[in-house]
Amino acid sequence: MERAPTKAPATIDEYLTRVSPRFRSQLRGLRRTIRQAAPRATESISYGIPTFKQDDARLIYFSAAKNHVAIHMVRKALLTRIVKARLAEIRSKTKRR
Repeated sequence: MERAPTKAPATIDEYLTRVSPRFRSQLRGLRRTIRQAAPRATESISYGIPTFKQDDARLIYFSAAKNHVAIHMVRKALLTRIVKARLAEIRSKTKRR
């Protein structure tokens, strides 16, 4: 039996009520972190998932699937900087040992 398609949530709060309790607290924490880092960002749902925008530009998305949560970045250059920063952090911790 096929399930009827569900309507996309209208708000992030509604999205979170539909997420598995297993991931809900993680996503709430992520939402708080984004709000603290970008207090002027606006919340919406885009492509069916929580989206934060600022100055009419997409900032970041997040979502939950059956077995994981994900953060979706919009710009490749930003992702590259984040990965490089994380690698530098790992290297500095390794050197301290």
